[in-house]
Order: sequence, then C-alpha cells, then structure tokens
Amino acid sequence: MSVELVVGDGGSELFFTFKSKATGELKDLTGKTVNVEFRVDGGPLQTRAATVLDQATKPGQASYRLLTSDLSSVGTLTGQAVVDPNTADQLTSLELFNLTIRARL
Repeated sequence: MSVELVVGDGGSELFFTFKSKATGELKDLTGKTVNVEFRVDGGPLQTRAATVLDQATKPGQASYRLLTSDLSSVGTLTGQAVVDPNTADQLTSLELFNLTIRARL
C-alpha cells in the first residue's frame, strides 16, 4: 500500500533521518533548527518548523505533523527537510519526498 493523504485531514506525521553521506553516521541535531519545505502541485512554497526528536534516543531524527491547512487541495505534495536553513551549516535532504493528497470519498 502506498502512502496517501486526504484533503482536510490533520495529524499525519512525517519523519526525517539525517545521516552523513560519506560515513552513514547519524547527524546530531542537538540545538539545530529543522524546517520542512513543501508545495502542492507547484504552488507556493510553504515552510514549517519541524520538531527535533530526543537525540539521546532518536539521533539524527526530526518530525513534522501535517496540519489540515497543509492538505487543502488534491495533488502531489513535494518537499524536503532542511537543517539550520540559511546558515553556513545548512544541510538539505538528498531526496525530495512526493506524497499523494486524495479527495475524500
């Protein structure tokens, strides 16, 4: 089964794991800012603050809980996660994510 979101739903959570491309080691996100940037079908870019998870138990991980306003229309939600945006240490996810937003029945 593929992941599908539904227009107007809220509470679905996206999880991100950051690793070193060279070593595969998990990045320590302690004290870091993580943003999620996304758009639906090429619409305006949305930027939301993600939550950095407890680095002692979930190193390199952050999450973002989608809001009902994030899923306001049918289409494809395309995005990425960014650690420490607009700084010299900025780190952007290597791959974009693409999630389907479907209509309610």
